[in-house]
Amino acid sequence: MRCRRVSAVALALIAGMLAAHFYAIPLWCWGVAALLGLGGACAWRRPGRVGLMLIGVAGLGATLLLLAETRPALPAEEDVTLEGIVAEAPAYQADRGRAVLVVQDGALGKVRLYLTAEEEAVAAVRVGDFVRANARLWLDAPEDFALYLWRYGIVASAFAEEAAFEPGGFSAARALDSVRAGISGKIDALFPHTADLVKALILGDRSELAEEQNDAYARAGVAHLLAVSGLHVSIIAGLFDQALRKLRVPRLVVLCVVFCALLAYSVLVGMGASIVRAVLMYAIAGVGRQLGRPRDGVQCLSVAAVIQLLIQPLWLFDAGFILSYTAIAGIQLVGEPLFQRVKGRLRHKAVRGVVQNLLVSYGACLGTLPCVVAIYGWTSAYGLLLNLVAIPLSVYATYGCVAVLVVGAAWLTAGKLLSILPEFLLFLLNWLTEWTASLPGSVLFLRPWAAWFVALFALVAVLASGRLKVPRRAATALLAVLPLLLIGHEASVRLMAQGEVRVVFLDVEQADSAAIHAQGKLYFVDVGERYSDAAEYAARNGGRVEAVFLSHLHDDHAGGLEEVLESASVGAIYVPAGWEAYDVEEDSASALVAAREAGIPVVALSAGDEVRLSEGVTAAVLAPDLAAEESGEDANAISMVLEVRYGAAAALFTGDLPADCEPDSLPDIDLLKVAHHGSAGSTSSVFLAQTAPSVAVISVGEGNPYGHPAEETLERLESAGVAVFRTDWNGDIECVLYEDGSVFASVEKEGQS
Repeated sequence: MRCRRVSAVALALIAGMLAAHFYAIPLWCWGVAALLGLGGACAWRRPGRVGLMLIGVAGLGATLLLLAETRPALPAEEDVTLEGIVAEAPAYQADRGRAVLVVQDGALGKVRLYLTAEEEAVAAVRVGDFVRANARLWLDAPEDFALYLWRYGIVASAFAEEAAFEPGGFSAARALDSVRAGISGKIDALFPHTADLVKALILGDRSELAEEQNDAYARAGVAHLLAVSGLHVSIIAGLFDQALRKLRVPRLVVLCVVFCALLAYSVLVGMGASIVRAVLMYAIAGVGRQLGRPRDGVQCLSVAAVIQLLIQPLWLFDAGFILSYTAIAGIQLVGEPLFQRVKGRLRHKAVRGVVQNLLVSYGACLGTLPCVVAIYGWTSAYGLLLNLVAIPLSVYATYGCVAVLVVGAAWLTAGKLLSILPEFLLFLLNWLTEWTASLPGSVLFLRPWAAWFVALFALVAVLASGRLKVPRRAATALLAVLPLLLIGHEASVRLMAQGEVRVVFLDVEQADSAAIHAQGKLYFVDVGERYSDAAEYAARNGGRVEAVFLSHLHDDHAGGLEEVLESASVGAIYVPAGWEAYDVEEDSASALVAAREAGIPVVALSAGDEVRLSEGVTAAVLAPDLAAEESGEDANAISMVLEVRYGAAAALFTGDLPADCEPDSLPDIDLLKVAHHGSAGSTSSVFLAQTAPSVAVISVGEGNPYGHPAEETLERLESAGVAVFRTDWNGDIECVLYEDGSVFASVEKEGQS
């Protein structure tokens, strides 16, 4: 019962935080709920007290999250002078010719500074150095990116062409950075062939790993080995525990020494969410043993989650936090119960070990699967089996690396000789990982799960765990049902998608991006700016994009293409004919180069061309018309106008087309993407009379400096009787096209009136 109550408290805290994040309920309402719930639980001595407590905990969680999400106000002017201390060692981005630093500014707080400089110019910069730079604040950074930075205490991003540095004095941060640099240098000296991998294993530093290597570990399902987490904690705790017990040190002293060692190590590697979770669980379990309490993994997990979220509520949206907790939950609820039911039938110790590792890995995979699919859109097909070999290899390699570092610190030559064995193990791990990643079908692209299915999946897992009063045979049967649930859900989702045509207009601020789901196939019309949501959307929806239509090559329409190419497989890129005659903006140009280097065809389209998207869906190009004289001095004039038709239903995409460049002949349509973010010089009354849309969508950024959408355009749309949706008010907007010509629109959030 105690375990259930602790778990209920953790779930209530999380539920309150999620409700506060997704629903626009005022802070004071949550505060009142917290006070009444917790106060009532203290005063009420009758049945229902637990319910009041959980309501109070949910209110407390919501209050803490809303307070944590409140960021400091930024200056109104984007040009600022940064004066502060380097808080994190610079990372150099060679492909962009710039360094990325975190600066603790006296006035603003922590700022991420993108500094245009040669690598040699920042090579000597250390944590604690003083920096001064005339910088430009990124005031219109995407909300998701801004919240991601705020999770780590960074209030803003800024760009600078040059900066002045001065050596700093002693500080704890500088000393810690020196220790990390010393260990990193020792690794370079002792591991000539695998230093990058050793740094990832020991220090959690993946900055030197090649992008292909990171990708291979992810595709093979063993990327968790490169993240400092519970595996590292168990290794360190095991080493200290065994050494101290042989010296007959009292249990309490062992617990304190090991905890201090783990705390020091977690500080050294950056206090990531996953290692903090592991250290907390070790401490909670150790205290429980000292108090004579039975060990309960779910209880430890719940207490650790409550502590972490009370300290930093924004960790709830950190991928490391989410995957770390769901992996352990899967092990505790699925993997361990399964092993307990079969271990009595396994006579040989070696067989028991293999089966236990397999079931633990199975539980972790099942536990993380809903979140992996939601975050990344795919999962590894062979990770379950590879982990049977990869985990022992990485454990022994890590033990070997630690031994080499200890010996090498005293005698470098001996350390180099000893490094042969762990380097061999790491070579083997690398080879197995790359081979597995190269196998056909190594990645399974899955659709995100609906909330009801996630809840059903979690309920079945809890019932199957045996922690509730469920007959043993029924619990075992439920464990077998879990994989069938997954297969059935994915099959039904894919089957339904075959007969569906959806257009999702993404909220990409003052930019444009729409995803077209044409009977199971994914296309994009524009992809927004760099760092927009298009790449993430592509990854979460199967990782395969049949084609990207770029209305024109301005960065607010094509700047995010390079990220899409990195996150998904793209079949083709369509651009408007005549684009070469206009200036191509920087991010768009580099993306086209990357596409050609990857062998992706870039095809120019003009009026009269047609592309079949699926069996029942076509995309006809209405502009640019090569036979007509284009007016306009920029690429807006040759925006690709695309009519997507499904039966009697049609959607029209217009890019940034000016009114004076609108085609003379236009079809009757049902759904319109309003041109140029609703500017006054687009979407004429004649255009609306010809097309007669019933639904229109304006892609626009909240509070943009251009005054989009213009009042004149909104009045024209209203006069034409068009239902208007806006991404600044409604977030993502999903429109379903039906063969009979009807359109159904749903929104992420309700807009203003």
